[in-house]
Amino acid sequence: MRALFRAREQSPGFRWELAESVCVLMKNMVPLPVGTVLWHAAPPPLASKTTVLDPTDVLPTSTVREDAEAYANKNFTSGEWRLFRLHISDPAPYGVAIAGDSFYEQEKEVLLAPGFEIEYLKNKIEGVICVSVSNVTE
Repeated sequence: MRALFRAREQSPGFRWELAESVCVLMKNMVPLPVGTVLWHAAPPPLASKTTVLDPTDVLPTSTVREDAEAYANKNFTSGEWRLFRLHISDPAPYGVAIAGDSFYEQEKEVLLAPGFEIEYLKNKIEGVICVSVSNVTE
């Protein structure tokens, strides 16, 4: 639950009063379709040159690159931010679409559940950091 409350801080556009409880979000999380592409904007790292995605936390993402870029431009006013392209791989991580509850009507937001694995890919697209995301295998 602590992770979901931290997601609130990362995704200030989400209207939390619309959700009955944090448990509603967790109950509605399902495996995401393999092959789906999601976008995530992150602030610059504080101590190192590598931005790290935290697989123990809820990760707010968007199905539309422009939404992630607009969010970054509005919230990271220093102009320094990293854009991630997340490719959903098998076994698929869990997530929930919250677009209907987003502060921005047009936004296509998806919360990625904690417990995912990340593989940083060598290819970059116009400065975008590409990663493969899958569910943690036991």
